[in-house]
Amino acid sequence: MADNRRIVLRGRDEGYGEGRCDEAMSPGMAIELAADGDYDQVQATQAEALKGVAGLIILIEDSMQGKTVDDAYAADDVIFFYHPVNGEIINILVKSGEAIAVGDTLVVEAAGSGLFVEAAGTETRYCFEAMEGPGTLAANDHVKCRCVW
Repeated sequence: MADNRRIVLRGRDEGYGEGRCDEAMSPGMAIELAADGDYDQVQATQAEALKGVAGLIILIEDSMQGKTVDDAYAADDVIFFYHPVNGEIINILVKSGEAIAVGDTLVVEAAGSGLFVEAAGTETRYCFEAMEGPGTLAANDHVKCRCVW
């Protein structure tokens, strides 16, 4: 469903980075720096996941090698990521089965998958507002969202 088939749709020149991943991951997931210096999908609960100094990190596509948002990274690949800030437009990877409408608030899933889900109403940090309403997702898919923290 993602508009433009890129992760960062409206951002800034700074905020990009690269590293290495410990596991297979897909663009649009929330990731974190692990103790070994590589990156993993966010493992902690949503309440704990994003309290670090660096804030939220979103995995982006490897456009330097002609890859798109549909091309996953394999374990031990060099990865590229982005630190979004309030007001930016990002395609985030939303979990299968979520029913998304325009204006819904999305947050990192508490199960530690790195995917995003509709907010239960108690989350207060690192939220996204859906800018499109794809309905109930049959598979994990990208949804165009605005950062609203």
